[in-house]
Amino acid sequence: MAAEYPQFKERAVCGKCECLESMEHILLDCESTRRKAIWKLTEKAWAKNGEVWRETTLGTILGHG
Repeated sequence: MAAEYPQFKERAVCGKCECLESMEHILLDCESTRRKAIWKLTEKAWAKNGEVWRETTLGTILGHG
């Protein structure tokens, strides 16, 4: 992406983890405290509906649309 859009070159690398950005990294792998907090809140909300929290993968995220 950075090669196609040079103005976004600095966004190709995660500022926190210093690895290549991807949807999977942003949603699941990034060490950002914000990402971790969002998933903890999501898990709590899920439990309030009586649902069982399962392993979170990019496939399960995209599958729930």
